[in-house]
Amino acid sequence: MRDGHFLPLYEMNIDNGNELILGTIHLKNGRDYLITSVNDSESQDFRIYGIRDGKLTLVFSGGGSSC
Repeated sequence: MRDGHFLPLYEMNIDNGNELILGTIHLKNGRDYLITSVNDSESQDFRIYGIRDGKLTLVFSGGGSSC
């Protein structure tokens, strides 16, 4: 993140899984949201991040089992 905007990054290793960036959403009011997918051996979750008070904040997390 730089100057309140997300920079391209394709994969982060977290908690024995991978978090893949699916894309960003830019609203007309200036807000940006980052959409990611977290995959591990048993499930897939989706996360939406936003910026609040200059800090990256998890807005939504959810998903289901891929088994």
